[in-house]
Amino acid sequence: MKKKRFLFFFVHPSKFHVFRYTINALKSKGHQVDILITSKDVLEELVKREGWEYINIFPEGRKMRAVSPIISSGINFFRTIIRLFNYTKGKQYDLFITDDLLVYIGKLKKIPSIVFNDDDLHNVNQFGLVLAPASYILSPDITDNGKFNFKKIGFPGYKELGSLHPNYFKPDKSVVNTFNPDHSKYYI
Repeated sequence: MKKKRFLFFFVHPSKFHVFRYTINALKSKGHQVDILITSKDVLEELVKREGWEYINIFPEGRKMRAVSPIISSGINFFRTIIRLFNYTKGKQYDLFITDDLLVYIGKLKKIPSIVFNDDDLHNVNQFGLVLAPASYILSPDITDNGKFNFKKIGFPGYKELGSLHPNYFKPDKSVVNTFNPDHSKYYI
């Protein structure tokens, strides 16, 4: 099997959990996996704990204080595109996987991209700007990507359940005992 080169770029801790097992599986099969992140909540801590090599292209974060969210979004769009372009300059990739603007670099460099989305487009119209240039959209079956549904690769489930698959998750009863030491009835 020919080894491939993948670039992952994610900007939110929840997407770490979405991509975690995929990244580890690709690495275990000998593929080259590069990882880019931004500083957001505990994202960098999670990536470090996983032991991955990565580059944080926004160690200062993307939040701009004292600037309106609309202006900040516009400025950050260009700042992010420039940093992603500079990182990928001179590098060859087979596939981009992201939850953010890496899809634009994919379109520009003619590299296929997969963007993860689990929000209905009518709830977050502005995310259409990310879905439009993507080659494919990875979404739960139930997610409505509006006019971009033709790009959808659907799966039966939700991102929150991915790390609970029995191939990866092994319950630890001692954790339950910590929260329910007298073994009374409890509900999740």
